[in-house]
Amino acid sequence: MPDSEQMTFELPAEVMDAVREAVRQGFYTSADDVVRAALAEWHRKRYHEPDPATLKALIDEGLASMDAGELYEFDVDDIAERGMQRLAARSRSA
Repeated sequence: MPDSEQMTFELPAEVMDAVREAVRQGFYTSADDVVRAALAEWHRKRYHEPDPATLKALIDEGLASMDAGELYEFDVDDIAERGMQRLAARSRSA
């Protein structure tokens, strides 16, 4: 990895045991790979997934629209695109 830095940190013994076991079982090639995968997952969740409260608010908004008779033709691609635009707008404003 050309653009990498070294960092040293401590983990609880049971976490280290789990890391070693994941490598031993062949799920990862090294402890570094386990940590990289865990950090990638953390980053994805932190920066790309809405939190449960946001999801609930969006669902409630949709149900309220439905109850008010604001129904539209069901177009999966359009829905996905509008959802991604809303999520991107919220990410920029956060």
